[in-house]
Amino acid sequence: MKKWMAILLLSIVATCSARSQASSVSIDVSLEHDQFLPGEEIRVVVRVTNFSGQPLELGKDNNWLSFSVESREKHILEKYGNPEVTGVFTLESSMTATKRANITPFFNLQKPGRYEVSVRVRLPQWNLEVPSRPVTFDVVRGTKLREIQFGVPPLEEERDLAPEIRKYILQQAEYRKEMKLYIRLTDASEANTLKLFPISKMASFSKPEAQLDKFSNLHVLHRSGQNSFSYCTMNPFGQILTLNRYDFLGDSRPRLGFDEAGRISVRGGSKVVTDNDVPPPEL
Repeated sequence: MKKWMAILLLSIVATCSARSQASSVSIDVSLEHDQFLPGEEIRVVVRVTNFSGQPLELGKDNNWLSFSVESREKHILEKYGNPEVTGVFTLESSMTATKRANITPFFNLQKPGRYEVSVRVRLPQWNLEVPSRPVTFDVVRGTKLREIQFGVPPLEEERDLAPEIRKYILQQAEYRKEMKLYIRLTDASEANTLKLFPISKMASFSKPEAQLDKFSNLHVLHRSGQNSFSYCTMNPFGQILTLNRYDFLGDSRPRLGFDEAGRISVRGGSKVVTDNDVPPPEL
């Protein structure tokens, strides 16, 4: 009897010790924004701080960091998988490690509403998991400004087949009293979003220009500020080919124009080099 009591006490002491160590590991979760359109990338920033007095080895497998999402009604959303977070590293005491992950592909977040995301960090050496506090975000519908239906250019070996039909959709959404313009690329039914890209903020009085070139690339030019314009080009596969800023100087207002070969470019204005340029500016 005394032997069993001793084992039980040792077990309790070990558990309390492990939980005490776990309490010295803090998990902080944040989002780059707190409002998103359906299909937009939701990047979660996880910061793990170690004050346990000993190093922690993390990232041996893809389960050391797990994500969960709940609706406002506390309904836990079905999870389709886990973002790729594998990569072994040692977190020394008094240090903080940061991990970023896009959770959009792993949860059904197409329905507008309020949600909470939280994470759990598994500590194998203590056989414990440390939870974070949840962070709230909203999924909003946005407003459709324009849609353009087009056929995807076929591959050489598929020229005898009927073209696949897709749509470019321009949408705007208000974020903290500031309008933002998006390009959404979908299938013909709009049931599947293939790409959603936030171009930039948008002046409330702006009416975006949108043109389709002979390669089915979408060119968008819109006023992003009092004297500035954003120019963006997306191809039929969701790749951003161009992202530039143009300033309105004097009477030279930026606008979309065609050359003799049918190519679309920005006419007028003055191009301004920024860190967000696509392709990146040459140094």
